[in-house]
Amino acid sequence: MGKARGEGPKAGRKVRVAEAIPPDLLEFLRDVAAEMRSSDEDSPAMNESNDLLRAEHCSGGLVDAERQVFHFKYFPKGGPWHWDFEVTASEILDVVSREGGTLSLYRCSDKACGHRWPGPAARCPQCDLGEPLPATTPVSQGPVGPAGRPRGTRLSPEGEAARFLTLLLERGSVELADGVDAATLARSFAPLLVAAGPTDAKAERIINWLVEHEKIEEVFLRDEELAKLLEKW
Repeated sequence: MGKARGEGPKAGRKVRVAEAIPPDLLEFLRDVAAEMRSSDEDSPAMNESNDLLRAEHCSGGLVDAERQVFHFKYFPKGGPWHWDFEVTASEILDVVSREGGTLSLYRCSDKACGHRWPGPAARCPQCDLGEPLPATTPVSQGPVGPAGRPRGTRLSPEGEAARFLTLLLERGSVELADGVDAATLARSFAPLLVAAGPTDAKAERIINWLVEHEKIEEVFLRDEELAKLLEKW
């Protein structure tokens, strides 16, 4: 009998290991801890997402606000291997207060594999699925910045627009029509976002654009709320 539709290769045997936290990952966790302590309700550490917290070789976010669980993907020395792991807010604060520690992870039975996993059921792209190993996989550049944007990085206007719209979507501030995503709207939104001028006036123009756009179903955002987001962007 063949495999049921949708069934993939089973995960190979995984071995539990304790990995010392490298200096660059510790620095990233310090930045995350600082965001957690922030009184800013728009902090990327306070809003559920899978990529609002980003640094040079690490990205992730708060995936379960109720349990305060974060999920991160870390690329030691820029890849090609990566660590996929979950950690609680209290564990982050503990690691930062002790200036280091270890992560309880799982590795493949092949000791040559540098991937690390959060649990024994994980399927390794190389060991279990037979995929080729990518050359390198840098995540982004710079430490965690306001609204989850890496400090010191420059995105294209459309990239900035797509990220800002994604933030509004993840906050529940807007709802898009079926089949529409942030990238679809980025080109027409970019000139509004990068335009110079007083923040209050810019916020009003953006709200009007959101309300009038045919591909945006609902807007749950006031001018003053948007102005505060723009000031931090």
